[in-house]
Amino acid sequence: GNHTILLVQENKHKNSRVWYDYDSVTSCVEGICALFEAELKRLNRNVANMSYALEDLYNFLDSYGDAAALVFNQSTKAYEPKDKAWIKQKIYDQLSRQAAGRR
Repeated sequence: GNHTILLVQENKHKNSRVWYDYDSVTSCVEGICALFEAELKRLNRNVANMSYALEDLYNFLDSYGDAAALVFNQSTKAYEPKDKAWIKQKIYDQLSRQAAGRR
């Protein structure tokens, strides 16, 4: 996979900027889902099993002040910036593949 760095500004304050390091775009998407699920658990401590829609995951991503990814391109040996719309598309692609595999 292509090394991917997720850059997130959790709110409007610049000191809320954090980054996450992943081996691939796939593991980055899994990481975003894990961040969202951890937030769901934090907000719903008394609920044992939760489900959510793709739209909920998108809204979580949109709740950040900013989010972007830097994806390493093997051929150019450089990181390419990707915006929030690109991240959402990768989430959609990966979750669609996972759902198709469960049928």
